[in-house]
Amino acid sequence: MTPKVLVLSNECFSNVTSNGRTLGNFFKAWPKEKLAQFFLSGLPESEFCNNYFQVSDRNALNAVMKKGAYGGRVSIEELENRKTNVDGDNISKSKINRNAITMLAREIIWELGCWKKSGYWRWVSNYKPDIVLLQAGDCAFMFKLALETARRCQAQLVIYNTEGYYFKKFDYFRGIGVAHYVYPIFHYILKRAIRKAYRYSDFAIFNCEALEKDFCDEFSITSNVIYTATDIQGFETKQSNKNSFIVSYAGNLGVGRSTSLVDIANIIHKINPNYYLDVYGTIPNERVEKEFNECPGLRFQGRVSYEGVKNIMQGSDLLIHTEGFEPYYLEDLKYAFSTKIADCLASNRCFLMYAPKEFAETKYLLQNEVAFVATSKDELENILQEVILKAEIRMKYCKNAKKIAELNHNQKNSVVKFQQILCKLIS
Repeated sequence: MTPKVLVLSNECFSNVTSNGRTLGNFFKAWPKEKLAQFFLSGLPESEFCNNYFQVSDRNALNAVMKKGAYGGRVSIEELENRKTNVDGDNISKSKINRNAITMLAREIIWELGCWKKSGYWRWVSNYKPDIVLLQAGDCAFMFKLALETARRCQAQLVIYNTEGYYFKKFDYFRGIGVAHYVYPIFHYILKRAIRKAYRYSDFAIFNCEALEKDFCDEFSITSNVIYTATDIQGFETKQSNKNSFIVSYAGNLGVGRSTSLVDIANIIHKINPNYYLDVYGTIPNERVEKEFNECPGLRFQGRVSYEGVKNIMQGSDLLIHTEGFEPYYLEDLKYAFSTKIADCLASNRCFLMYAPKEFAETKYLLQNEVAFVATSKDELENILQEVILKAEIRMKYCKNAKKIAELNHNQKNSVVKFQQILCKLIS
């Protein structure tokens, strides 16, 4: 029997954002009539689901300030209209200046409950979910809402978690002044909401073993790990060209990655002035733009679609993934496990990770011997020297990478595993 699932998440199912795509892919071939989603932001896709309910932060604020009903059920017609008419509520990333004060204010607005005039409980009551699935974030009200919804509907509660916000005792917003000193209050409220939700939950799913272990040490929960997955089957082996060496990075250019990318580009250009690092993504601020403009070995190519990323990977000689090395990121990204890693492992391309050794994703690649891994600038230069100048070693880890990609990151296998977990909960 296929259970009726209600997903609660910040971002909606989407082919555009990595979070939306990861979550949506878990429900491949799931009956649409047995899937519904409550979300805050994004442009929902009808290919995943036909039963959406949206209340944005702006809707919740308007419900308090203007005393009306804002947000609600998203119709199929509206789904189509939103593809061509994007308004402020549909931007996938909130423009709020995130710090402990603004996040606490956000909590208060949602806790007041005026947004529920939009008909949320009536919608839930009509749908009658068997399972409430929460995609965990750093919003206490979402944990509370998931818990209350599961209780009211007498439904199973499942939490899908890719972040360690519960353990972040430090101010990960990097607030200034009063906002920094208010952080312990924000974190206390968030931890309490997370604790209550996990103690009530029936199952938890994590994206890596490191995160699962720390949560299981904290709570007595039944859980499993489902790594980020890919549908890439492995591109044909690329023939080496002495006059060309294409190195590519596609992804987030924030969280300290821009500085690491400049390190890589400088070394590549030093080894051979005709070689460059091609970077694809969205520049987050003027500082990053300045960094890139001043780096002769880096060519910024702009943002591309996910399908475009696949084409770039296929034409590359070396794929790059990197993280920031600042002390802040050593704490903040401890459980980092990028969605791009699955693609790179399955690509049949030379893959280099440049990141701190403390990260979960770095440890994973090293333990399984599936990629070239540099955890310092000296290591990075030595590895790039070898990879660029010795074509015969570029495929060194591809055999292992292919095996681990099939074992842990195969899209079909991950979907089957995920859906079996949900079905067994009500069997």
